[in-house]
Amino acid sequence: MFFGKKKKEKKQYYFDYAAATPIDDEVLSLLFSHLGTNFANPGALHGAGVESKKILQESRTVISGLISSRSDEIVFTSGGTESDVLALKGVVDKVLLNKNLKEKPHLIVSAIEHSAIFDTAKKLKDSGLIELSILSVDNSGRVDIDNLKNLIKESTVFISVMYVNNEIGVIQDIPSISKEIRRLKKKIHGDRSAVYPVFHTDASQAVGSLPVGVLSLGIDLMSFNSGKIYGPKGVGALFVKRKTPISSVFYSSGQEFGLRPGTEPVALIAGFAKAMQVSEKHKDKEFLRQKENRKYFLKELENISMEPSLNSLDLSYKINQTEDYTVPHIVHLSFKGLESDQLVIELDSRNIFVSAKSACKTLDPQTSHVLQSIGYKDNSWGSVRFSFGRNTNKDDIDFAIAALKEVLIKLLHTKKEFNL
Repeated sequence: MFFGKKKKEKKQYYFDYAAATPIDDEVLSLLFSHLGTNFANPGALHGAGVESKKILQESRTVISGLISSRSDEIVFTSGGTESDVLALKGVVDKVLLNKNLKEKPHLIVSAIEHSAIFDTAKKLKDSGLIELSILSVDNSGRVDIDNLKNLIKESTVFISVMYVNNEIGVIQDIPSISKEIRRLKKKIHGDRSAVYPVFHTDASQAVGSLPVGVLSLGIDLMSFNSGKIYGPKGVGALFVKRKTPISSVFYSSGQEFGLRPGTEPVALIAGFAKAMQVSEKHKDKEFLRQKENRKYFLKELENISMEPSLNSLDLSYKINQTEDYTVPHIVHLSFKGLESDQLVIELDSRNIFVSAKSACKTLDPQTSHVLQSIGYKDNSWGSVRFSFGRNTNKDDIDFAIAALKEVLIKLLHTKKEFNL
């Protein structure tokens, strides 16, 4: 019998770390160890259950220490999306339980929030349960802090501003926003320490890149996610500051301080804690390395854009970021007259993996609300996001840039030939 030679696999060039990261080797080793031995329900009274509970508590303590919170302020969830929904809807549900409410609760969310916040807020508004105001951003995605005073009012119960946007990587000045919210609390309620509005931030893209100490940030609620920091998928957390008014969004809520039901996935949580430790340990060094990667990528992109082969095809592109207010591992580009999906598919055919938008909204044909908020009102610009990670090096970038050049020449030539 003839057996053909095994086809040699081509190297894959992964540039989608903002969507998901591979599991760190240390984390994977720990995860397998716990999956094999610590499978008991941490709520059980027997010895195996007690051991699982011990690991759960140790992991909670590790994570709380890394964000400067108390251990009982960490609520484990299935990921960043659930944490966001629990934060927003949990606060709203708590308010709606108040039968003496004089008017609908009012929410303020930034124009570039993660869809878990943005879509949930819109759904609650459409259902007639809340009033909603959108905090606008400039063309780089930065919120106008001064505009808060025009939006906040006595009935405002919840404000959400994403620390780092997952599509364009813009960084918001969370401490300054928090300071302004406290000032407005005093003006409206006569007390900076008034309960409302509760301030939430999604820090899923910030952990491992930026400071995430909750005391210095000045927030009440913070979402973050294991799958973005080389930890296991399917687990995340919500920081809930003590005395923050929030209720469970489930009818059964025995675990996680009454906010989330179900047996805690001990192995995943232990892996999450380990991933947090590793990410924080290498944060500063990795941040500088990604700055170099970003600088090199953009320089090489500029070089190919000036080559005659592309110049003659009227290449026009934008970098949807401002250097001073962007995490270095995310580069977001828009190309005039091209389609996002075309760019992604053509790059994929060359074993280069990028995203057109947030993975949570891949099947939505509309221009993302994030891009609309920074000035893209239609689909005349095709956008792609390259996001770097621990394994990204200059050789990878060289290959990606060369492939991107091929793709742009092909698509622009087709567009010109058929007058599209």
